[in-house]
Amino acid sequence: MEYVGSSIEEKLTLSDQVDHLLMNNEKLLKWTSLVIITILVLVIEVTVAGIFDDPKSHLEREDIFFVWQEGEKISNGANPYAAILDGNLIENEKYATYLPFFYLLASLFQILGFTSFKEWVIFFRILSAIFYLAIAYFLFLKSYKKSVIFSIFVTMYWIFNRWSIVVVYVVNIDFIPLFLMIISLYYYDTHRNMSLITYAFSLSMKHLAIFLLPIYLILLLRDSEITSIKDYGFSILKIVGIPLIFAIPFIILDPKAFLYSMAFSGTRHPKGLFDEFYESAPEGTFIAFGIANRIFMVLIMALVYLLFQSNKIERFTTSFLIFVIFIEFNLVLFDQYRVWRIALLPLMLLEFNIFTIKKDKENIDVKENPSNPI
Repeated sequence: MEYVGSSIEEKLTLSDQVDHLLMNNEKLLKWTSLVIITILVLVIEVTVAGIFDDPKSHLEREDIFFVWQEGEKISNGANPYAAILDGNLIENEKYATYLPFFYLLASLFQILGFTSFKEWVIFFRILSAIFYLAIAYFLFLKSYKKSVIFSIFVTMYWIFNRWSIVVVYVVNIDFIPLFLMIISLYYYDTHRNMSLITYAFSLSMKHLAIFLLPIYLILLLRDSEITSIKDYGFSILKIVGIPLIFAIPFIILDPKAFLYSMAFSGTRHPKGLFDEFYESAPEGTFIAFGIANRIFMVLIMALVYLLFQSNKIERFTTSFLIFVIFIEFNLVLFDQYRVWRIALLPLMLLEFNIFTIKKDKENIDVKENPSNPI
């Protein structure tokens, strides 16, 4: 609803008037907001996570505990990926399915003398909180350029949604690779090398962002500074090189175990989601169903990549849609997958250029047109 009157303020919508008022105190508002965001995240970390409690009681079946265990195996000279060779690639026995970055970090932590799981949880909770907060800062500051009200909404949406709080509670690893992926996507145009390396580190920590690799391949093809196949290949090497550096020792040690561990996420039985169907269906039916499901998932993703390649949609819209498809079609669904989609939603909305700034006495809409789509 618009208020009609003789003054410029009366011609603006209510939200525009609030934005205009807040913008007049921009610096104070921005720093005050960042302080409030910090306090909110710290309150959530302490109260929801129970940082001072014994963590093993509610974390011994969570990924953070198994990362610790795999790190312990490395410290003792064992291969964390070898356990999968005793399984059938269907039943989940909490195999090591991440790329080795966090396993190596857990091993280093123990080698340095921190041999208590509680110490590991406290360390990782602090590390995770930093990136939880970093994502909140990033969403706020990028949304703030468009609308103060929208930036407040976006920040509260990220901090207080149930899935972010679940990740806080179980001390999952996702905030760190998620932040690196977002930074990489955002800064590709202005800092390409940093973007590719940041994306590579995200993949090294959790290879969920592998579904965005086609976006980077398309961006590299569009890049006017990449003029030869050699340049293109070298850029791709920056993406795959860092994950390979961490993985090569384990590939050399037992290539079959490493390959099976990486493939397990695509072959495993999704415990808890299809138990009744899995137990009653004829042998092989579930596997056939899973293959068909993943074929459709890949085909629909390919359509989204085609839209991006045709300049119909921007990179954050593409990324958001890819994660929506993954979450809705993948047979294995964990709560932490949802935070990737949640963080991308505000950035997708910003690409639509739906926000305008009312300026001067003519009440002219001036649309921002930076080099970056956001």
